[in-house]
Amino acid sequence: MAVMTRRIHLHRYEMEIQDLHYLGVLRIRIEAVEAEDMDKYVFVYRRLPVNTTTGEADDVFETVASPVDLVEYPVGEPDSNAPMPYFRKDFVDVLLRSAEDATNFWTEVQNQVCRLVTALNKTDDLVLADDSWCPEAPESSSSSSSSSSSSSSA
Repeated sequence: MAVMTRRIHLHRYEMEIQDLHYLGVLRIRIEAVEAEDMDKYVFVYRRLPVNTTTGEADDVFETVASPVDLVEYPVGEPDSNAPMPYFRKDFVDVLLRSAEDATNFWTEVQNQVCRLVTALNKTDDLVLADDSWCPEAPESSSSSSSSSSSSSSA
């Protein structure tokens, strides 16, 4: 089996300011700008209910996707028939309280994205875990292996 070379390229954008001491907020945006042998839409969001005042629904960043999330959650918009309004985007844009929080957030996102790539690579490594016939093994020249096989699968 060919080994896949999965990788994802992230860009980090942040506010360009010299002194955060009195500002109390820092915006950081991380974009998955390209990906090889995998989906770049790795950021999971949850759609909040429509605000009755504004008539708009906000989207809240939840986490970096798992391999299962990549399969289950749609890109761009939540599935209107799904019980939970989760979906995926190729960016995350958040407000944080300090430069330290922003650095920690960036580091954590990088770690989670790297774990996702590692997990996707591990899904390619399958080994035979069981060998079973239903309802029983076919007749073979060796009746002892056939009877032990069919009795163990019953």
